[in-house]
Amino acid sequence: MRPLLNGGTLCRPENQNTMWRPVAVGDVIAERKFDLKRKRGKTSRVTVSFGRPVQEPDPDASAPWFCPLSISGSGLKFFVAVAGLDSLQSLILALELATTIVPVEAARLGAEVQWLEDDERLIFARHTIALGADNALTALLGRLKQASAILDAGTPTSTTARRRAVQALHAIGASAGGRIASKAPSRKAKQ
Repeated sequence: MRPLLNGGTLCRPENQNTMWRPVAVGDVIAERKFDLKRKRGKTSRVTVSFGRPVQEPDPDASAPWFCPLSISGSGLKFFVAVAGLDSLQSLILALELATTIVPVEAARLGAEVQWLEDDERLIFARHTIALGADNALTALLGRLKQASAILDAGTPTSTTARRRAVQALHAIGASAGGRIASKAPSRKAKQ
């Protein structure tokens, strides 16, 4: 087996047809330490380490990149080299895998894992809040599009279309915690 620059090694002898991948983390580019809280109150540390994404020695144009990922401590011992089309994709996929696997493995041990006393998302923190905001904005834009389509299709004398558009706008206001006025200013007041 040939050593790699980042400390990994080939996981196959050169005469076999299996795919190359690193078998060690190598150069650590990022690391996070988590608290593992067991039900009996005992707290211990788990370390997640991400290695520098690498390719096999002398790669061809289609050779994948691998981001080494290691999880260790408190009874956890896990290593995988996450493949991607380029170094960034392999790193992002390794981050997502760690986000998923650390809580699952902690639960298997009868524990919860926290970072900065927060148990939401461990790698991409506050993802749930961002996702909720994104969903709210998508719903808002959908309702506005619906109200706009109703108003565009209706005639100035179409009370049904106006009523449906106002209902859609009320739903928007209600979801934002407010209420939109039910009556439009009269045309006589403008004159």
